Parts: sequence; C-alpha cells; structure tokens
Amino acid sequence: MKKRVENVLCVLLSCIAITVAIIGLFYLDGGESILVNNIYGQQVELYGKGIYAYNSLITVSGRLGADWIGILCGIFMISLCIFWKKQMWANLIKTAQSMMFVYYFACLVFSISMNRLYLLYVLGFGLSIILSIILVENNFKQIVVKKSSKECKNPGISLCLGISGLVTIGIWMSMIVPCIIADNYGELLGVLTTESTYAIDLGILCPAMIICAILVQKKIDFGYKMSPILLYILFCVGPMVILQNIYCYFLGISVSIPAFIGTVLSFVVMCIFALLFLVKSLRLLEMANSIS
Repeated sequence: MKKRVENVLCVLLSCIAITVAIIGLFYLDGGESILVNNIYGQQVELYGKGIYAYNSLITVSGRLGADWIGILCGIFMISLCIFWKKQMWANLIKTAQSMMFVYYFACLVFSISMNRLYLLYVLGFGLSIILSIILVENNFKQIVVKKSSKECKNPGISLCLGISGLVTIGIWMSMIVPCIIADNYGELLGVLTTESTYAIDLGILCPAMIICAILVQKKIDFGYKMSPILLYILFCVGPMVILQNIYCYFLGISVSIPAFIGTVLSFVVMCIFALLFLVKSLRLLEMANSIS
C-alpha cells in the first residue's frame, strides 16, 4: 500500500511538471519584447510571448532550457513507476528525481513573474518537497551499503562530487562577488530580484555535494546513499545548462563564442563523469532484504 501511494504521488508530480513545461515551451501567444527599468533604474528587456512574458530574457532562457529537462524527467519518472518499480536503483533514482523537481519548481515559484500557472507551480513545489521526504525516509531504511563497498576507498565518487561543488561555487562567486564589491547588482537582476538558482546552488546543492564527498571518503553510510542522488541531479543539470545557453543565443543574449563553447564542453564532461560515477555508486548499495 505504501509503495502504491509513493508511485501515485510520483506520477502526479511528473504530470504537473510535464504540463507546466509544455505550456512554458509551446504557448507562444503575446506581443513583442519591451524595455523597462529595474529597481536600480537600469534598462531590462522583457520577453513578450507566452507564459513567461514580462520576465527578463536571461530568466526566460533559463526556464525554457529547464522545461525540456522537466518533460524528459517527468516521462522518465513515470517509466520508473511502471516498469522498474521493484528495482533498488529505481527507488533511489525516484528519490533523486523528486529532489530535482524541488529545484525545478523552486525556480518557477521564486524567479518567474506571477502568471496563470502560479498555483500549479506552488502545488508542484510543495508536493516535490513532501515526496522527497517520504522517499528518503522509506528508501534509506530499505537500502544498505554492501560490506564489500567499505573495503576500498571510492575516490572517483568523492572527487566528482567535491570538484563539481567547488567549481560551481567558483563560477557563481566570480559573478556575485564583483557586484557586491562594486555595490552594483544590475547584471544579476531581472526586473525585481536575483535568480533563485544562486541561492539553491550556493546554499544547498554545492555544500551538499562537498559534504557528501567527505562522507563517502570517511565510509559513512549516509554518504553512500546520498551520492547517487546528488550525482543524478548533477547529471540532469548538465544538459539543462547547455540548453539554457542555446536559448540565450536564440533570444539574442550576447554570449561570446569562447564562453559558449567552454560552458557547453565543461558541462558535457561533467555529465559524462556524473553518469559514470552514478552507475558506480548504485553498485555499492543493495536492498536490506537481499542480505543472506
């Protein structure tokens, strides 16, 4: 009964994500872009079409890139519930995906101007948090670390998580710190506020990856169980950032060719390593009832 409730909630959350993502991508009614002043008096060009109208172009490019991942992740989550619901790895990936949806809906709730889908955004945000708690509680009790996993160190997993966390912190800090020093925040702002991505990455995701890397090195069970979840999120963020950069180009946002190529290549490499170590991290775990 408990597993059935989990699967129903997973499917419901996936359907909400797919719905808002499809509308975000393909509902294009509206007018032309307009220029307005933000709270610092600087001009910002606002997108004029679809559900993301009246948001800055940089914000819209981020949401459009994320929407493709929302659709793919929603379809994948439903597939996990139908075809692989009894597999240990599928239960962990569902947990990871529910946390990825927290990220997805948080950006919609806190970065996008209020629109007709606002209540769906809030529903998805709240449901993803509740579902993540339920899945972590249930799955972490049922899944254990193999005894053989602790007989050797896993530097690859720790390095992938630790370096990814530190590099991401470095990227955001290189943008934010100069603005703080200059007391000029125009480049970080849309119309009213900064992107919620900064707070989520710097305050939650990156520290979690670094701490998890340390826990795995110290052979602590919680680190082994959290590593595939964080590696999966890392794997999803890669193509999302690549798509966001592509939308920046199509929306006319000025991005230098070297910066574009460097960003795309770096995240391609990151995705490959995240996928490789995701598979390895799952092999370190097993269901508790499978122990003889």
